[in-house]
Amino acid sequence: MEPAKFSFAHRYFSSDRRDNSQAIAVQALTDATLKGDPFMLQKEYALRSKRDVGNLFGRDFAEKLAELSTGDKWQGPLKSAYGWHVVKIFNIAAARTQPFNEVIEKVKVDWQQAQRKVANENYFTNLKAKYSIVYPEQSATTPSGTQ
Repeated sequence: MEPAKFSFAHRYFSSDRRDNSQAIAVQALTDATLKGDPFMLQKEYALRSKRDVGNLFGRDFAEKLAELSTGDKWQGPLKSAYGWHVVKIFNIAAARTQPFNEVIEKVKVDWQQAQRKVANENYFTNLKAKYSIVYPEQSATTPSGTQ
């Protein structure tokens, strides 16, 4: 299963630089002249899963992003681990089941790894059966629990 993927742009408003970053982000929804603050990551993202977005911006941001629709309008604001953002969703690629011909190589590798794991387990079980572990008897003069 391939998850839904989002393509979007965002404008960032730093909570560290501004006391009123959320209010300015709200204003930015209707005022295109508010460009936002410098952001250490990208301004646009293409085909990122909710998990990818969550890794970059935080889970709450990703959850809220997934609730938005595509269009030409800025939406939000959404809170991230960095501050506030307004976002424009360009495209949402729906989740889909991948056809077998797209995943055949991964299936093959997974099968080979499973076979290797079984072979290793059998090898070590047989190897272990050839040996026995004998602990020396504890000396009567040695106090219990010390070596």
